[in-house]
Amino acid sequence: MDIRITAEHSFVLLQGNIKNFYSACYEWNGAYAANYMPSTYIVFALWNLPLKILGKAPDVWGSSMYLIFWYKLLPICIYMISGYVFGKICKDELGFSVRKTRISIYIFYTTPIAFFSQFIFCQYDIFTVFCMLLGLKFYLRNSKKYDRFFFILFFSIATTFKYYAILIFLVLLLLRVKSVLKLLYSCFLLIIPYGIEYVFFMISDEEAF
Repeated sequence: MDIRITAEHSFVLLQGNIKNFYSACYEWNGAYAANYMPSTYIVFALWNLPLKILGKAPDVWGSSMYLIFWYKLLPICIYMISGYVFGKICKDELGFSVRKTRISIYIFYTTPIAFFSQFIFCQYDIFTVFCMLLGLKFYLRNSKKYDRFFFILFFSIATTFKYYAILIFLVLLLLRVKSVLKLLYSCFLLIIPYGIEYVFFMISDEEAF
């Protein structure tokens, strides 16, 4: 199961394997199965930190079945928080009434494909969705000088989880920004977090990365 592989790879980070993270993941389970950028593993590492502190971290990959319920709880929690952020966007930025906002949140939570994705597969695309919703909130507000900065920041973080955030960012950006220089500058800012992660591991752990 994908979530189990990813979540348990995060323990490699908690063991102090930072520069050689991808190589250490290979040694952990004998396969090049760490297929995401570091951001995903960092989030799971923070979530799994209590297990590490309590001495409940798995000794070998796939050693415990009950831990999978703990791993699945993380994307479910992010899913619930994302619904709250979605509701804030509806109420504060789109001007929905309380009733209309509640209906919108209900639809967000119960859309079959979203519900199935989170509660059956517990996919962690929700990390990307959560960051994009935060970015969208600042994009729609656009009333304070730092709103554009946070719009770009949250979409740049989203990009380190899943690349499709770039496409949505570009569409939103083109709807508002008409200057070519500003477009290029915003795109440059967008790729900085991804670029930092990419360059770091290309230098420190090139073969496995």
